[in-house]
Amino acid sequence: MQNLTKFLTRIQTFNLSISTQELYSMDFPAKKYEQEGYDITYETNYYTSYTYKSELRVLGDMALIDILSLDEHRIRLQLIQLNRVNALFRTIWVNYHEHYHEYNESYELSYLFDIRLHSLFIVNNLKSARENFAISPKFVEDLGDSLKLREKALRELIEQVEELLPEYWSDLKQFQMEQEKQSQEQKSQHEKKNNEQNLQVADEKENQKQEQKAEMEPPKVKFIKRSPMFAEGVIAQFYSIFKSYFAEEEHLLLSNLLFKDEVPSQHLIFRGKGNQLADAFLQLFEANMIVGCQKTDLEKWIAPKFLYLSKKGNTSEFTEGYLSGLISTNSKPCKSPILKIEQQGRFFVLLPVPKNKKNK
Repeated sequence: MQNLTKFLTRIQTFNLSISTQELYSMDFPAKKYEQEGYDITYETNYYTSYTYKSELRVLGDMALIDILSLDEHRIRLQLIQLNRVNALFRTIWVNYHEHYHEYNESYELSYLFDIRLHSLFIVNNLKSARENFAISPKFVEDLGDSLKLREKALRELIEQVEELLPEYWSDLKQFQMEQEKQSQEQKSQHEKKNNEQNLQVADEKENQKQEQKAEMEPPKVKFIKRSPMFAEGVIAQFYSIFKSYFAEEEHLLLSNLLFKDEVPSQHLIFRGKGNQLADAFLQLFEANMIVGCQKTDLEKWIAPKFLYLSKKGNTSEFTEGYLSGLISTNSKPCKSPILKIEQQGRFFVLLPVPKNKKNK
């Protein structure tokens, strides 16, 4: 299991370096100055050699080979451990969003300690906050990029392992719970209409039928797709606001996604901040304008379909952990929402938030 050990150690180890940072003072007008600060650029997706991304891919492939050599019981144990590590990434994303500065470009020297990076993961070359190493906005963005690469590599490995144990999938477990609940409700209704003797006969016949069916064909795993469903009249309102954050050539793909639930042939680039997109969907969910799914399902639905523009001007990925820190947890509210929900008479309507008012 050496390859799996190497993979888990690598994704949980942050190797910080020190470089000269360009910073801006809080004075008006802001003045540019230089100071030594933390750097993690070479462990992101945007480093010129892309070495780190390739390293994680190879380590993940080798880790899967280790797991494939195990029996079913040991695979289950490894899957439990992988999900425990995945939970660490969900925790760090909550901390990351909580201490993320949308408009204030100044970060405290204690930032890495505030988000508890050192207590959740291995952090090499971390110095005391008293040593005055700067935390630049660029470093914070790079740290987020590095977290996404690590989480994505781990998530891909988990999904590959889950394919070996499909009955472990949470969707199937939820399906089984729903089926059991439905069965109990049907049984209760049946008992009201029939006496105990008739019910027993019916149950015996049903059991015989199920046993005969099971003998005739092998059991199959049923995959449950839980996509967000918009309440009546919501999609058109949401689309009219949402489309202004996408290039015109993407409007048809966005329309087909929202109105027809057609998966776009390419990522749709949201020309705004990641937390703005997450906040828009969260507002709809909490107002019961999105139904038919849980928050985790909504996160899984959003992640593979959208990209957003980072402060560095690059397109950045959504991951389930990143979205979970914004949607499933009580993180600080978005300071620049793109929409608001108001009640007008007996109805709730979606209204765009003017861009010049978002920072107020």
